[in-house]
Amino acid sequence: MLVKHFLPFIFLFFSVCGRSQSVALVPTLGVMGYEGDMAEIFVNPRELHVAGGVGLRYHLNKAFSVKPQILIGKISGDDRHSIRNFRRQLRFEAQVFEAAVFLEYNLFHPYSKRYYGQVAAPRLSCYLSGGIGFTLADAFVHTENAPVEAFKLPFPEPDDKAFFTTAIGGLSLLYRLTDRVGLGMQGSLHYVFSDYLDGLSQNGDPAFNDWNIYLGLSLSVQLGEEVQCPGF
Repeated sequence: MLVKHFLPFIFLFFSVCGRSQSVALVPTLGVMGYEGDMAEIFVNPRELHVAGGVGLRYHLNKAFSVKPQILIGKISGDDRHSIRNFRRQLRFEAQVFEAAVFLEYNLFHPYSKRYYGQVAAPRLSCYLSGGIGFTLADAFVHTENAPVEAFKLPFPEPDDKAFFTTAIGGLSLLYRLTDRVGLGMQGSLHYVFSDYLDGLSQNGDPAFNDWNIYLGLSLSVQLGEEVQCPGF
């Protein structure tokens, strides 16, 4: 399985971050959706699926943090939901496993204040993030009701693949309930450097690559002492 390609990545980032005293464990639970050849609108609410994962936020200072994260979920698409392609009668589904690392910038860090030599962070943090990931998604295209003779290539298409590089942008909010525990929300757009996330390209529109999204709630638990950074 291609999962073995993720193991060095997971071990490296989680072991390095796990030794730091300024790390927060960030489990998350939400929904995952898809945009591509079998999604006429940006994200079809009928094609959202439960997803979740876990990350580790390593605070470099009050402004920047690094967060490796794993997400597991599902995506799907169906031509029955399309006004333009409903006659094609294709549908697909894929289990998604993603390992990624983000650089985050806390937009609210300038509002930190000093009290008796200590830095007091605001209760609310807003992280703008960008990252790179590796995605495993082996899409299965259902063609049993489709006029297969009308397609240029048989399924699966010759260039179809299941392992992708992904660029990710996101925004997350975190409200600190205590010095160590916080509740948050996060959302991210995942641009796949391929048109085969859904298993369909040459038989669809090969000019545009596929996307998936994640929206979720998160919990943040500080594992060590809060980082102290002079000058922030």
